[in-house]
Amino acid sequence: KKGIDLSHFQGDVDFKKVSEAGIEYAFIKATEGATVQDAKYTTYRTDARVVGIKTGAYHYFRALSSSPEAQRDNIVSTLTAAGFDASTEFFAIDAELEGNEKATPDEMADNLHKLLTLLESEKILQGKRPFIYCDNNFWANHISGDKYAFSEYPLWIANW
Repeated sequence: KKGIDLSHFQGDVDFKKVSEAGIEYAFIKATEGATVQDAKYTTYRTDARVVGIKTGAYHYFRALSSSPEAQRDNIVSTLTAAGFDASTEFFAIDAELEGNEKATPDEMADNLHKLLTLLESEKILQGKRPFIYCDNNFWANHISGDKYAFSEYPLWIANW
């Protein structure tokens, strides 16, 4: 199965053409840190679903500039407002170096683990664990991956 990830940076998207290209699912940026809601999340989600593309949402993780609690609140309020349905949609935490350059691997692991733990009790996810989305280099060098039981979470490795 082929999928894509999208954010407002992609601008206007012709989802009919995307579907015709064989794309079956789209992970769409919903939030970032404690205060950002992606301007295209609701539009992309609606337009993708109209042509039969399955959707999921992702949150761009900020290890130091936003607390895990504030990030959780942003995620929950945004997904709730959009009508996110965990029975048919997936959710991921996008962990990347940009914006997190000053975080140590332990700080990345501590705050990522805290956010994941906070999200587990949220009804919006219906008991499903979020994916962790990053590239191999980031996982190996910027997160103390063995510090917590991250293996309990699906790991989605970016393939650009």
